[in-house]
Amino acid sequence: MITLETLKTADNVLKVLEPLLGRVRILWMDNLCSSSELARQQNIERSTDCVGTVKLNRKTIPKEVTEKTLKKREIVGKYSGLVVVLK
Repeated sequence: MITLETLKTADNVLKVLEPLLGRVRILWMDNLCSSSELARQQNIERSTDCVGTVKLNRKTIPKEVTEKTLKKREIVGKYSGLVVVLK
Protein backbone atom coordinates (compact mmCIF):
# COMPACT_ATOMS: atom_id res chain seq x y z
CA MET A 1 0.00 0.00 0.00
CA ILE A 2 1.43 3.35 -1.03
CA THR A 3 0.95 6.03 1.63
CA LEU A 4 1.01 9.80 1.26
CA GLU A 5 4.25 9.86 3.28
CA THR A 6 5.87 7.41 0.85
CA LEU A 7 4.83 9.55 -2.10
CA LYS A 8 6.18 12.74 -0.51
CA THR A 9 9.50 11.08 0.29
CA ALA A 10 9.84 9.64 -3.22
CA ASP A 11 8.96 13.03 -4.71
CA ASN A 12 11.65 14.75 -2.61
CA VAL A 13 14.26 12.18 -3.67
CA LEU A 14 13.36 12.66 -7.32
CA LYS A 15 13.62 16.46 -7.06
CA VAL A 16 17.15 16.22 -5.64
CA LEU A 17 18.22 13.65 -8.22
CA GLU A 18 16.60 15.21 -11.29
CA PRO A 19 19.89 16.44 -12.82
CA LEU A 20 21.42 12.96 -12.45
CA LEU A 21 18.53 10.77 -13.55
CA GLY A 22 19.19 8.83 -16.69
CA ARG A 23 22.95 9.08 -16.11
CA VAL A 24 23.23 7.34 -12.74
CA ARG A 25 23.65 3.57 -12.96
CA ILE A 26 23.03 2.66 -9.30
CA LEU A 27 21.21 4.76 -6.71
CA TRP A 28 22.20 3.96 -3.08
CA MET A 29 19.61 4.95 -0.46
CA ASP A 30 19.29 4.76 3.30
CA ASN A 31 16.19 3.61 5.14
CA LEU A 32 14.72 7.11 5.35
CA CYS A 33 14.06 7.47 1.63
CA SER A 34 14.21 3.97 0.13
CA SER A 35 11.05 2.21 -0.93
CA SER A 36 10.12 -0.56 -3.30
CA GLU A 37 7.90 1.84 -5.24
CA LEU A 38 10.78 4.25 -5.85
CA ALA A 39 13.13 1.41 -6.84
CA ARG A 40 10.61 -0.03 -9.29
CA GLN A 41 9.90 3.38 -10.84
CA GLN A 42 13.59 4.24 -11.30
CA ASN A 43 14.38 0.88 -12.85
CA ILE A 44 11.54 1.01 -15.35
CA GLU A 45 11.60 4.71 -16.27
CA ARG A 46 15.29 5.55 -15.94
CA SER A 47 17.17 2.24 -16.20
CA THR A 48 18.65 3.02 -12.78
CA ASP A 49 19.15 0.25 -10.23
CA CYS A 50 18.49 1.03 -6.56
CA VAL A 51 20.16 -0.49 -3.50
CA GLY A 52 19.39 0.42 0.07
CA THR A 53 18.31 -0.45 3.54
CA VAL A 54 14.66 -0.35 4.48
CA LYS A 55 12.71 -0.41 7.71
CA LEU A 56 11.06 -3.78 8.25
CA ASN A 57 7.85 -2.17 9.52
CA ARG A 58 7.01 -0.72 6.09
CA LYS A 59 3.75 -2.06 4.69
CA THR A 60 5.35 -3.02 1.37
CA ILE A 61 7.85 -5.45 2.95
CA PRO A 62 6.70 -9.07 2.45
CA LYS A 63 5.53 -10.91 5.57
CA GLU A 64 7.78 -13.84 4.67
CA VAL A 65 10.73 -11.53 5.35
CA THR A 66 9.47 -9.59 8.37
CA GLU A 67 8.02 -12.51 10.32
CA LYS A 68 10.97 -14.85 9.91
CA THR A 69 13.33 -15.07 12.91
CA LEU A 70 16.77 -15.84 11.58
CA LYS A 71 19.57 -17.90 13.04
CA LYS A 72 23.21 -16.92 12.65
CA ARG A 73 24.31 -16.95 8.96
CA GLU A 74 20.74 -17.55 7.77
CA ILE A 75 19.08 -15.32 5.15
CA VAL A 76 15.60 -15.01 3.74
CA GLY A 77 14.53 -13.22 0.60
CA LYS A 78 11.50 -12.45 -1.49
CA TYR A 79 11.26 -10.86 -4.91
CA SER A 80 8.55 -9.27 -6.96
CA GLY A 81 9.52 -8.47 -10.51
CA LEU A 82 12.56 -6.21 -10.37
CA VAL A 83 12.53 -5.66 -6.58
CA VAL A 84 14.32 -8.02 -4.15
CA VAL A 85 14.04 -7.81 -0.35
CA LEU A 86 16.65 -9.65 1.71
CA LYS A 87 17.02 -10.11 5.45
